[in-house]
Amino acid sequence: MLARRQLPPSLATATCLRRLEVSFSYKEWLGREVPDLLRQLPALKQVSLAHCDAQPDVAGELAALPNVTVSLAQAPDYSLQRHFF
Repeated sequence: MLARRQLPPSLATATCLRRLEVSFSYKEWLGREVPDLLRQLPALKQVSLAHCDAQPDVAGELAALPNVTVSLAQAPDYSLQRHFF
């Protein structure tokens, strides 16, 4: 099981943080450490999922956080890049 984390000092003092872009593995989500960290940010209103293995499932759970709006970041389009390598 993943070790429980506390907010880093820079975020712990940011009690007025309103928007956050997050990227994490689904394993971290299942370990509950990501939602636990987000609950420590009382002013948080907007979360953008930049990357997660199971974005739709996680977005639904994040939307259950009090007063938080969730958006899914667009996945990068790698289809064009393969032509240049």
